[in-house]
Amino acid sequence: MKINICMEAPVDIIVNEKKLATFMCTPKDLEDLAIGHLYSRDMLKNIDDFISATSCESNRRLLILTKSQETKPLFNISNVILSGCGNGSIFNEDILEKESLNIKYSKKIDVIKEAFLVMQKQSVMYNTMGGMHCSAIFDDKDNIFVREDIGRHNAVDKVIGAALKERVNLENSIIMTSGRISLDMVLKAAGARIPIIVSLSIASDLAIEVATKLGICLIGRVKYPNPIVYNDFLGGII
Repeated sequence: MKINICMEAPVDIIVNEKKLATFMCTPKDLEDLAIGHLYSRDMLKNIDDFISATSCESNRRLLILTKSQETKPLFNISNVILSGCGNGSIFNEDILEKESLNIKYSKKIDVIKEAFLVMQKQSVMYNTMGGMHCSAIFDDKDNIFVREDIGRHNAVDKVIGAALKERVNLENSIIMTSGRISLDMVLKAAGARIPIIVSLSIASDLAIEVATKLGICLIGRVKYPNPIVYNDFLGGII
């Protein structure tokens, strides 16, 4: 019997000749991973600041060139980003001082549920081998961009990068994830100015606290008959 096995490998991402981190990830769509990660941490101001990405050593090193000057990142990370739990952002109290996104964007829950099903259908690696996470950007033109990775936070970075390359207006978009909504997911959405996060799972208490402060709507258990809407600021989700 043929067994499909999910891919995981260490990938060093080098930005302007300085090592950013080693990512334990699925070595696919690495340019998207780097762009999304840098943008969500406010280390890439916009897609026009991105110059090039060069992969070498069998996709184990990715050399990134940007126009951006070295800036203080929105949040800190460890030097090695593991694919499993507990390896995302490092909490900093300064995050709570960040202003609310104050973005007036909403979608009806039935439309969101349909988009989530589309994401799952397009998640080829998950559907063929399991053990993977998927994430999608659902924009105001009803486009759905999907990326997958063994790590849920990597999948989020990848799909943010993919959407940026297509010049999607992320302020009028929703990010969807197969993983739970933890603090790192909220920080990535805040950095990318995405006002709504949707999950197959649930949100943590800290994620809810920070998301409420930053004006980010969280929706959990989206495939249930009655999804959990943790904070509907505009009253337009249900």
